Amino acid sequence: TLCSCANAAVWEEIITRVVYIGVPLTIIAAVLRRRDCLRFLLGGFGMSRLALVLIVISAVVFGFGHYDHWGLWKVLPTMISGIAMGYLYVRFGIHASITFHFIVDYMATMTVGPMAAVMSIALILILVLGIPCLIRILKGFGHAREDILGMNNLLPEPQDSRLFRRD
Repeated sequence: TLCSCANAAVWEEIITRVVYIGVPLTIIAAVLRRRDCLRFLLGGFGMSRLALVLIVISAVVFGFGHYDHWGLWKVLPTMISGIAMGYLYVRFGIHASITFHFIVDYMATMTVGPMAAVMSIALILILVLGIPCLIRILKGFGHAREDILGMNNLLPEPQDSRLFRRD
C-alpha cells in the first residue's frame, strides 16, 4: 500500500494542481509574454486572485474525483484538503503538495488493521501538538480578507519558494 499511496499522491497532485493551477497560469503568462511563464508549472510562485480561484476549482475537482470510489461523504473533506494542497503548491511548490498528500494517504492506511491503536494515539498526539499551530493559523485568517483584496495582479509576482522562509 505504500507504493499505491505514493503513486496516488504524485498523479493526483500533477492532475489537480499542475493541470488545473499551473497550466492555466503558464498559458496566461505566455500570452502576456512573460519570460518566466514556465515557473508556474512547478508551483512555488505565490498567491494572486487568479491563483486563489484556481485553487478552489482544483479542490472541487479533487473532491469530486474521490466520489466514485468513496462516496459523497468523502467529497467535502477531500475538497478541504485539496484547498490545503493547492495552497502548498502555490506557496512552496509541487513537492510540498505531493509530500502532504502522501502523508495524509499513508496515515489513513495505517489507521486500519494491527497498527490502528498505535496510529490513533499518534494522531491524537499530533492533534494536541497542533492546537497551538491551529490557533496561529486562525489568528492569521483575520488578515485574509485584506490580503485577498490586496491581490491586484492577475499573476503572482516572483517570490522566494524555499520551504522554510522567514516573513
